[in-house]
Amino acid sequence: MRFKSLQIILFVFMLVCSTCNTKTVRQPLDVETEIIDFSSFKRIETSSIPESIIKNVSYVKLDGSSDDIQFRIIDILKIVNNRIFILDAQLRKLVVFDSVGAGLGKVGSWGQGPGEYLRIHDFCVSDAGDIYLKDGAGGAGRTGKLFAYDKDFKFVSVQQLPFSVNYVQHLTNDKFMFALNSFNKGENASTQIVITDDEFITETAYLQFDEYVDENFVIGSGTFTCFGDRILYHRTIDNFVYEFSNEGESLKTYFFDFDKRDVPNNVRKNIEENWEELKRYSFIQNIVFINDKYIAGVLFDEVMGKPFIVDRTANCVYILNRREKGFRDMLWCYENNLVSCISPGYEDIQSADLPQDVKDHLENEDFVLCLYELK
Repeated sequence: MRFKSLQIILFVFMLVCSTCNTKTVRQPLDVETEIIDFSSFKRIETSSIPESIIKNVSYVKLDGSSDDIQFRIIDILKIVNNRIFILDAQLRKLVVFDSVGAGLGKVGSWGQGPGEYLRIHDFCVSDAGDIYLKDGAGGAGRTGKLFAYDKDFKFVSVQQLPFSVNYVQHLTNDKFMFALNSFNKGENASTQIVITDDEFITETAYLQFDEYVDENFVIGSGTFTCFGDRILYHRTIDNFVYEFSNEGESLKTYFFDFDKRDVPNNVRKNIEENWEELKRYSFIQNIVFINDKYIAGVLFDEVMGKPFIVDRTANCVYILNRREKGFRDMLWCYENNLVSCISPGYEDIQSADLPQDVKDHLENEDFVLCLYELK
């Protein structure tokens, strides 16, 4: 595997090829960039996370005894302050469990009354336990709102945002980091990342959208990924992943190189029109975890989202096959753990290699989280 480090200057572009039909490697921050040669990894298809990289597996049986805490799909999962937060965007609810799976309740309510949201697009939780929901009902040309709740899920405030937001993260210095939409027509138009104070006044802006962004097409959903004292930001069909401190300082950039399978700029510019051609290419759909030993996320490959884990020491990438019996969707990370979910009815429960109490919980049509502690 080839890893290269280089120093780069803000908003400097390096053209790999002179035509718009080839990739453009942008180097937009004055930080170290590590090039990750994805094409050099040995590719291994598998139906489960390999035991060779797992130190321990634990299970969390999620309580489904009341309507308030029931969900159908996990769109975003975060574990903060020993609480498990699960966003089901279809049901328009954010539900919360404790560290052993007991239901604690839901955050806020859907509706059009005072203190009610229309559609949760993203959320974050502060170190103090305060919860912020980004109401994504604004759409193009509208900026949306940010709802705030205390650690006991009581409504605190709602504020109109001055720009159209994709992701939100509360920082340890009581500031906010926002990832903006490419179609944002409010403040900071064409900017990807802003750091603001608690009144949403911009203090720092990072990164500009390039001319090859398709504003009309979205593949997958995402959020800021936090682990330890670091925050990762990534936008689909962009080979860059950006690493920030928990105070919003830019630390490092990762560039994923897929060689001949990199998406050309003309395809990025109009995804729907070039959907058939997109089958020939690969890119990072979501990034979950990066450290010196492992990289994990979701790979868009053959027009499918495929969870993957790179073992950097062994120079190989494990592709987790969703079509294989026994596969469990890998979602997010928690400290040194990768987190997946077993949905009730997904597999032949009694024949699965699981503890009996976990099987019984699944047969009761409840969900189970698997935490894979990495070596």
